[in-house]
Amino acid sequence: MLTHSASATVREALAHTPPEKAICTVSEPVGEGRAFAEELRAQGLDVDLVADEDAPTALDDATLFLIGADTVFHDGTLCNKIGTTALAEAAQKRGVPTIVACEIVKLAPIDVASAPEQSEAERELFEMTQPDLLTEIVTEEGAVTPDAVAALVDRTPFLRDGYALLLPTTAL
Repeated sequence: MLTHSASATVREALAHTPPEKAICTVSEPVGEGRAFAEELRAQGLDVDLVADEDAPTALDDATLFLIGADTVFHDGTLCNKIGTTALAEAAQKRGVPTIVACEIVKLAPIDVASAPEQSEAERELFEMTQPDLLTEIVTEEGAVTPDAVAALVDRTPFLRDGYALLLPTTAL
């Protein structure tokens, strides 16, 4: 199992279903993967830490690419740490499923095209990964394919109500 960046949801998933080996990327430019790897080791997991540039090759030894999410949009697009897209592409080429694990509150009731523009600082840390690179999104409501995110969001009214408080009403 390979993961990129650091995610509390991924940490909990691995604690409940420990893989034989976890591979963490360093996740530059912040490098939060180092601390994440140490947290996983402290939970008793066997963890390798790899440089970001070596991560696509590390997928050769993985059966799963498991990542968290900063946001999953209504259209199934994922906003996550920079480098996620390249790894999802590498995983897809190798036949390794890309699974997003996140709490339902990370699902946005808007499509990525309607999202507020990212600041320059945000663009240096986050990127959008297209839904066709993702296998499933897993929340506490269960697993859905990227094309079924909209239905999950639409049947969860508090997501729309919460976003209405944060965004101009024209965005919804």
